[in-house]
Amino acid sequence: FTQLNVWLIYVWGRCAVHDCTDPGYAHGASGTLAEIGSDVALAITFDVVLGEACRCLAEFLVSIRNYEQLYRKRYVTVMLSLFIEVLSKVGMFAILGFAVMPRWSRPPMEN
Repeated sequence: FTQLNVWLIYVWGRCAVHDCTDPGYAHGASGTLAEIGSDVALAITFDVVLGEACRCLAEFLVSIRNYEQLYRKRYVTVMLSLFIEVLSKVGMFAILGFAVMPRWSRPPMEN
């Protein structure tokens, strides 16, 4: 998707020739819609892939235990999948937040 965005901006949007940052400069509304569409497709792809990966991991972890009731097995699978997905999203934002967070204390004064 990064290469698609670069192609949309610099090749199709002709921003390599013009001094611009998006294909809307050369193509108007259709350029802006193409850029927004690629971003939405990326977000949907990540949500679907992350959801499927969490579901597969949860099914594997639940298969390790031998649940006698199908309802209980499905319930644990769904809850575990949801828990893994929430932790991955919250964890990503927490890591990004603490990695770029400014200092909590003032730097020492120089004399």
